[in-house]
Amino acid sequence: MKRQAALAFVALVSALVVVSGCGGSKNAVRTEATAQTTTPSRAELARTYLSIVRPVNEAAHHYNNLTVRWTLRTKGKKAAKDAAPVAAALHESDEKLLRVNWPPETAADVKKLVRADRALIRDFRGYETWTCCP
Repeated sequence: MKRQAALAFVALVSALVVVSGCGGSKNAVRTEATAQTTTPSRAELARTYLSIVRPVNEAAHHYNNLTVRWTLRTKGKKAAKDAAPVAAALHESDEKLLRVNWPPETAADVKKLVRADRALIRDFRGYETWTCCP
């Protein structure tokens, strides 16, 4: 049962990569350091989002490659170490996402995403005490 839960969690993280997007642009709008006088276009906001989540996608991809090597004997400390870069990337991207001047309907979704990310970060950090099997 615990193995199924672990596998389900890995699948969730894989889905996170797909949902977050797979790219980004170096030409993304920078809204965190400057005050905006005009509303960015949808395309600019999309590029900004993809640019912000690119490190999360990269960390999650690497994490997924590590988790396929996990066994029933994988220790919590190893799992926590493997997940730490994803947790850090999520935290950093969330901070950046919250500083963007999103349209109101998008801002509400971004806040929901950040809340979900915080739960995921807590789960990753909880791996330290995780024990699966004797």
